[in-house]
Amino acid sequence: MSRVLACRADVVILHIGGNDICARSASSPIMVAMDVLRLARRLLESGTKRVAVCQVCRRRSWRGLTHEEGTARVIEINRYLEAFCRDSDGVFFWRHKRVWNSVHDVFRADGVHFNDVGNYRFYRSLRGAMMKAVQQVFG
Repeated sequence: MSRVLACRADVVILHIGGNDICARSASSPIMVAMDVLRLARRLLESGTKRVAVCQVCRRRSWRGLTHEEGTARVIEINRYLEAFCRDSDGVFFWRHKRVWNSVHDVFRADGVHFNDVGNYRFYRSLRGAMMKAVQQVFG
């Protein structure tokens, strides 16, 4: 965090990975979303002009959770993140297009990491989030 604050970036894209939310002992979905929003606000207070909070991606395989439990947790976290971002100036929620409900398999055999198709779509989505944020800042 200190490196991000030291850079004084105009735009920050936050992507929350699945590792921190897959354990049964992890924080509740609302607490995860509140922590992310606190981080986004801290970035704005330090001079960042726009923060994009990306939706949490679901997986095919979860450590310590069933597929259904992991997916339900992700959906709930995303619902909170989207609601919190809607009410926050300088912060917007970004949905990954063509990653969430893809007809093509986007995962490697482990069910966690993206394959080449998934990585390409994820990259393009992050690029879209960056372009939206830059356009909002610099018009």
